[in-house]
Amino acid sequence: MGNQALMIVDVQNDTKENMPRMQEVIENLTKIVTEVRKEEIPIFYLCDWHTEADPEVKRVGPHCMADTSGAKIVSKVAPTKNDIVIKKREQNGFSNPKLAERLGELNITEVLLTGDLCVYPNAKSLLMNDIKVKVFRDAVASPYGRDKLIRELQVFDIPLLSTNDFLQTSSG
Repeated sequence: MGNQALMIVDVQNDTKENMPRMQEVIENLTKIVTEVRKEEIPIFYLCDWHTEADPEVKRVGPHCMADTSGAKIVSKVAPTKNDIVIKKREQNGFSNPKLAERLGELNITEVLLTGDLCVYPNAKSLLMNDIKVKVFRDAVASPYGRDKLIRELQVFDIPLLSTNDFLQTSSG
């Protein structure tokens, strides 16, 4: 079996304040991160890091603007020095070449994915890069509704995990 990583997408202060069900995501993610750190699984944080010129900002309005408190990762799941933080100006983390580079360096073959609606484009890109994906169904959020996001992911036959099942499997 190859190497596994946890990827946390856009769990930032602006997202926490404006995304439905994000508080629930953060509570579950806190448990997931604790377990993953015990198992020494790498953690990737994909973070919006926008400027006024970004097409996404023009489309949906300012959020997670570079060097603001809104762009900071939520403190409950903040990265440690060993975690990998990838800043992105688009929904897809692969828009920053450092993501593919770091995944390759660590020989990551499977990603456990969680976060906001940008989970979808990142799941697609991971699959296109021959990296298996599993998504925490109770640790994703979308302004369009969690169920819609999960249905979209299921088109790609992505296995879904629950936080409790993951914790039981990991600690057992």
